[in-house]
Amino acid sequence: MSDDASDAAVKTTEEAAGVVEAAGAASEATAAMEETTTTEAAAAAADDDADEPRVDANDGSGKAERMDEDEDSDSEDAGIRRRRRKRAMELDEEDYELLEDNQVTGFKRKEKKKRIQTAAEREGASAGAKAPGTIADLERGLFGDDDEEADAGGEAAADEGAAAGAADEAAKPPPAQQGLGYSDDSEDEMDDFIVRDETDGPRETKEERQRRYASAIPGLRRDQLQDAADIFGDTDELHRMFAARNRTGGAKEDVVEELSEDEESDGDELDTFIEKDGATEEDYEQAKAASDARKAAKAARKSAGRKSSGGETKDWASQTFEPSVIKEQMLTAKDDAIRAQDLPERQQLKPRPAHAPTDWGMEAMWIFDRIMGRDSIQNKPTVEGYSLLYGVADYENENDRNNRQEQIAGLQESLPQEEEEEITRCIALLLTLTFDHHLEIPYIVSQRRDDLLPLLRGRAEEARPALTEDGDNYQRLLRRFDVIDAIMEWDERYVKLELRKARIASALEQAANEKGESEQGHVARQCMELVRVAYLDKHVDDAEAKANLFFASLDANSKLRRPGRKTQYDAHVKRGIRDLVNMSGPTAEAFGEAIKSGIPSELMANLTPEDVAKVYFDQGYANSDEVMQAFVNVAATEIGAEPEVRKWFRDEFLGHATITTQPTPEGTDIIDPWHPIAPVKRLLKMPVYILQGEQFAQILEGKRRGLLKVDIGFGDERLTSVIERMEKAYLSESMSDLASTWNEVRRRVIRAALEEHLLPTFSRETASQLALDARDALNRACADGAWNYICHAPWRPANTEDQDIEVRVVAAVSGSPATFVALDSAGELVDFIQCHTLGRNIGGPGNVGGAQMMNQQDEIQALMDFIVQHRPHVCCVGASGMDSKRVKESLNLVVGRIIEEQPRAIPEEVSEIAVHFVDDSVAKLCENAKETKAEMPEQQPSVLRAVALGRGLLNPAAVVASLVSGGEVASLRMCPLQDSMLSKDDRVAIVERQLINLVNQVGVDVNMASAHPWCSVLLRYVGGLGPRKATLVINAVRTTEGGVVDSREDLKSALGEVVFRNAASFLRITEADMLDSTRCHPERYEQAMAIVVNALELEANLAAMDKYERERILQKVFDPKTWEQKVAPLILEEYAEYLESEGAGKSLEALREIRIEFRHPFEELRPPWMPLTAEDEFALLTGETMHTLSAGKLIQCTVKKIEGPRDGRGARAVCTLDSGLTGYVEKYDVSDDQSFSRIEEKVALGQVITARVKPDGVDVHNFSVQLACSSSALHPDETLQWEQHLHYTEANGYYSMVKQPGEVRLKKQKSKKDMQKRTFVPRNIDHPNFQNVSWAEAVERLDTADIGEVIIRPSGRGTKNIDCSIKVYDGVVSNINIKETKKDSGVGNLGLGTPLIIDDEEYEDLDEVMARHIEPIVSNVKHMLKHRKFMRGSAEDIDNALKQQLARNPGIRPYALGVVEQRVNKGMVLFCISFIMSSSGRVHHEYIKVIPAGFYYRKMEFPSVDRMLAYFKVNCSKPPPGARDMDNGGWN
Repeated sequence: MSDDASDAAVKTTEEAAGVVEAAGAASEATAAMEETTTTEAAAAAADDDADEPRVDANDGSGKAERMDEDEDSDSEDAGIRRRRRKRAMELDEEDYELLEDNQVTGFKRKEKKKRIQTAAEREGASAGAKAPGTIADLERGLFGDDDEEADAGGEAAADEGAAAGAADEAAKPPPAQQGLGYSDDSEDEMDDFIVRDETDGPRETKEERQRRYASAIPGLRRDQLQDAADIFGDTDELHRMFAARNRTGGAKEDVVEELSEDEESDGDELDTFIEKDGATEEDYEQAKAASDARKAAKAARKSAGRKSSGGETKDWASQTFEPSVIKEQMLTAKDDAIRAQDLPERQQLKPRPAHAPTDWGMEAMWIFDRIMGRDSIQNKPTVEGYSLLYGVADYENENDRNNRQEQIAGLQESLPQEEEEEITRCIALLLTLTFDHHLEIPYIVSQRRDDLLPLLRGRAEEARPALTEDGDNYQRLLRRFDVIDAIMEWDERYVKLELRKARIASALEQAANEKGESEQGHVARQCMELVRVAYLDKHVDDAEAKANLFFASLDANSKLRRPGRKTQYDAHVKRGIRDLVNMSGPTAEAFGEAIKSGIPSELMANLTPEDVAKVYFDQGYANSDEVMQAFVNVAATEIGAEPEVRKWFRDEFLGHATITTQPTPEGTDIIDPWHPIAPVKRLLKMPVYILQGEQFAQILEGKRRGLLKVDIGFGDERLTSVIERMEKAYLSESMSDLASTWNEVRRRVIRAALEEHLLPTFSRETASQLALDARDALNRACADGAWNYICHAPWRPANTEDQDIEVRVVAAVSGSPATFVALDSAGELVDFIQCHTLGRNIGGPGNVGGAQMMNQQDEIQALMDFIVQHRPHVCCVGASGMDSKRVKESLNLVVGRIIEEQPRAIPEEVSEIAVHFVDDSVAKLCENAKETKAEMPEQQPSVLRAVALGRGLLNPAAVVASLVSGGEVASLRMCPLQDSMLSKDDRVAIVERQLINLVNQVGVDVNMASAHPWCSVLLRYVGGLGPRKATLVINAVRTTEGGVVDSREDLKSALGEVVFRNAASFLRITEADMLDSTRCHPERYEQAMAIVVNALELEANLAAMDKYERERILQKVFDPKTWEQKVAPLILEEYAEYLESEGAGKSLEALREIRIEFRHPFEELRPPWMPLTAEDEFALLTGETMHTLSAGKLIQCTVKKIEGPRDGRGARAVCTLDSGLTGYVEKYDVSDDQSFSRIEEKVALGQVITARVKPDGVDVHNFSVQLACSSSALHPDETLQWEQHLHYTEANGYYSMVKQPGEVRLKKQKSKKDMQKRTFVPRNIDHPNFQNVSWAEAVERLDTADIGEVIIRPSGRGTKNIDCSIKVYDGVVSNINIKETKKDSGVGNLGLGTPLIIDDEEYEDLDEVMARHIEPIVSNVKHMLKHRKFMRGSAEDIDNALKQQLARNPGIRPYALGVVEQRVNKGMVLFCISFIMSSSGRVHHEYIKVIPAGFYYRKMEFPSVDRMLAYFKVNCSKPPPGARDMDNGGWN
């Protein structure tokens, strides 16, 4: 830098410092004496600019102060002098920039300045591109000028954008990328001008600093400002409009005028007068009059604008920004209202309906009955009900627990009456506190715990241990509140029920008033009374079913509403058949009374059915049968809708209904004994009342996928009994011929009522209730899964629980390349490195493998330097695939070398750097999560994933919470069937509920959350808060001096009384007020001080002391020794009794909490972090589960090598599974025939074989599997034995092993004529795939089958051959000939001759043929069809497609894989590779044969499609072996 430039920079800095002092922005700054004049001028200019509307960037409320222009000066002369000084002392553009950098306010740029361009804009300008404009320019370009505002607003907005544009001069640079071969010599020469400490982190840019100060605006986070800046560029205009949104009369005209220069130009006439030499008083009066006229006109425009807008404030941002952006950033009017209202945000977002019931006692009894399972299908308690029965209470010892369980068992799983009443009272209190006092569950269970103890029974591992006689052994444990969560869910269902009852009752009341004393009026009043006393939805359904026969739908949301079209019942009633029903026998209402009492009605017509029917011939009925059928329809419909009948039948049905499942033909093929829904594959008449929710979830999943058929109904015996009872109540007991004739009709009525109405209705109702139970079961399972992701404590070195250690982490994720990141103790990204060879299986022939090995050694050294530099306490690797295993091995190698070579690089707190596998399920979702990308938009996905992985060791809940707002957490795998019944919103709500539960028990450090955005997401789950109110906390912190708060009271004004009460005890403020650093609620500070006074035996009241003296006293009780001697022995029970007598309520639990907080402020309640078990690592690294790899399961693997005998074991085949696992097949498991000497005689390298996992064959420690592929091991009977072993047990006694009709696809029966056309001899061969069909019949049957289906059939070549037909593709079936040996001559022997031979390879039997030959071919066919280069269509279609590709891009040589037509593919499994070698466009074709070992191409075998194509790309220009030229290899 030149001397002149340096002097100029120093001068500008000194002048700016003077301006800063004059403006009052930095009281410590002093100015040189020689610059006094400049300071005074700048101060005067700033003072004059105070006349203009301005936005104070340091005003945390975001509200700009407007000053009335009439009060700016005492006289016009003073105004003239200020304007003269202003024009004489205008600052340079650099001075304005310096003032902005120091956050000085109170000035405004007069002249329009050209916005400073970024590097990208300069490049665009140099290329002739137009420089970007302001937001107003963008609006005009998109939408055109606004006629009313073009003059007033456009120029002003452009000027504002230009003045603020300098803030976009520099963007935040990404963290330095450290990698091999990477260097950047383009460093700025001023980079080292300021010496900074390494721990300070990246230097804050000017743009970041401005956005940080601006983020004090409520509702705006720093990441949101970054998003806005990325989309719109300069966001100052948005901030100013936000500040103006709440002003009176804030119409669009006001905003535009505020951003315009009209006010600044008000004095133009006066300025012109001032600049005139020799101006007279008359000139001054004229200029002043013109200025006053302009002001009056502007005021009139303002008034007209307000009047035209009706005095209503329009949406402040909708004038400029897209509604979706405003909604996403939570800046709508609704969001403002939520922020402003002093109610918990979650209660505002999900308010209780206005007409919801408020009789908490009645609702509490209803909820208790539901939790205890009364009137449910099972008639047993729910999971939460069992918690109330058998759950463990806090401080309950073992003897008390055993005594209580014996008492409950004696009451047949019921609670004592007094305990039921106490629980009901607690439920009512919970509802009162929640909805009347607007308190959320976290506050209630922490501060009102004493009142809700009966509801806190739960898991034994979460209950607080029993206290000693002296009250010692007080321990707190992290817990879930399952019963309370269930109460709140049942509250929602109760409200829906009551609102539905109110709607229907209102409609029925109106109908009753309209119909009066008619039959319809009577029905309306009857149904209305039934609705009002209904206790459950099913009771409402009964009343509504009858009402809907007489009236239009009473409830728009009713599932029982009448269809829009007319039914048969309506048509028959219109023709008068209902009158016949009522005259000819008991009505439906009478039948209901009869079936309840057992006394039948004797009402009967005097005429026979035939005679009665004649009366209705003129109504459109042709004969008596039609009339009687109409009679049956009307009577059966009314019986099916009669409430008393439905109630009786429901009780019968639920008590004796059964469920039967069986697989469909597709299910038979797919559901093996290890399939997720295998336990319910074939249930035979299982009573529904013993069916568990998880089981029905499996059944529904199987039905949804078309794998299962489901039937819910009566058993035959029970159905007969029900029919007899119904007939007894409906049929006449008379023995006359007339009675017998009518009884036959009535029997038809009973049958129709059962089959067409009652059975279908209650089958659906039962299925619906079972589905609700299944959903609840999945809800609990997902909650458990979500809890396991977030419940553990941060990682800590061993034996350091009492130490305050700032843990540094290095996290690694595999991939190409593998990524390693270094995080500081706050979880912020410090550095990262990417390695391209680590994690890969390096090795191979030639120099390529050697070069990669050298590169790998270089990367290992670079990784070692990386770890030495950042000195982590722990390293973690995301367990995802076998590549992760190699990454961890590399890390272990590096750590081992560090211990040997550089032991000082190991942190002092640990003896070695631990390396752990970590579940990266959450981290994977963070790659593309909205929150994560907004925080670090410049980083690539692998870095985001690694950062999330490392943060999971420091604060797992925060990482999971970052996935909620974007909905990514719904993809988190929490339970196996979560997608089948739970919607995305349901799964998100489950995770949110668990986060609320955990966060409020752990607490949130407010200052840390404000400083680190990734931690701030936890504030959303604090009691009373949410996304909107959490920003109020963040803003309150950031606007305080130093950016930290010292007291909880500092947040009260920002939150309000109610919200603060809900949140206060969960907000942790460290290194400030002693009580604010504990879980003690501010409303209990007085009680806490009373404990201190009693413990220390003080005479003075702590509340009367000054702050510093009180803190000094409090420090004593926080001392461990003082606490043990004086605080712990206090008898808090006496103090609690005193408080209760004074009307303070029960508070013993709260006092115990206060006492323990003195000893352990915000004690860690979460269980310690635990490394993954061997089973977990195995599942995560291999992707195998119990459903994909278990003992007895059939799998496919590829033979990689043959090992000879060694170390006492025999020879074996080494195989590789698709998951990367190694499988071993011992010689004695290869074949039942042990006459062979070498394994190679049975299996070949590269061959795909089918094998069965041996019992205890999965070794999770060595990542290996023991397999068997002998004929006996692969026999279907072996699978049946495993099915019986796994599912046909006492616990699942209704599982059937007997196949039912309809499970297997029916074979099409052939006529005698077709049988005579057979060209083969039928064979007597017992095998599942064998069918006595011809080639043509096999092709026909495979036409609708899946690709890969196989039919083994007799061969047309005689009885010494059989053929195997394989469906290769739609319309393409290949045939493989199998030769038989050791067979007598002639055709008399129709059995199978063994061994079997295919292409000179011997097989023992058809099972071995399938396992070692056919199934590997099918597997290879499927790999070919799934390959990216496979192209569907005929050969002509593929040729045309390749020609089109060449025409679009003449520089490429296109190729594709395709099928070979039927006539060519008949004798073998063939595919074709089509390619173009030159610009002539001629397409060449070569065939590929599929073999068990892979693919046969150009007389070479290839194990995979990719290996074959790699060879093809190198050798495609050469002619195939045996070809005369390279044109088409002789294949065309």
